[in-house]
Amino acid sequence: MELNREEKLDFHRIGKYWDRGETEIDIIYADDRAKRLVFGECKLSKKRLNIDALEKKAMKFLDTHRQYSAWTKTLHLYTPGEPGFLFKALEMK
Repeated sequence: MELNREEKLDFHRIGKYWDRGETEIDIIYADDRAKRLVFGECKLSKKRLNIDALEKKAMKFLDTHRQYSAWTKTLHLYTPGEPGFLFKALEMK
C-alpha cells in the first residue's frame, strides 16, 4: 500500500542501525505511543533506491529486535529532488 506523501511524522526516537556486518539502515524512526517504526534509505540517485533491499534489512533488524514485531512498520525511500525528499513509502506486512 502506498502512503500519502503529506503524511505527518511524530516520532520520539530517530537513529540509524548497523549490525557491524552487511545490514545498515540509514534512518529508523520509532513512535512508542503509536507503536510504529519507519525504516528509511537515503540515496543521491533514484536509480540506487531499492525497496526490496530495504525490506530485507528491516527484516534482519526485526529478527534481532522482536519487541517490535507487533508494531506497524513502514519503508521510506528518500532522494533529493522529491517533495520532502520522500520518493516512495510502502507499509510492511
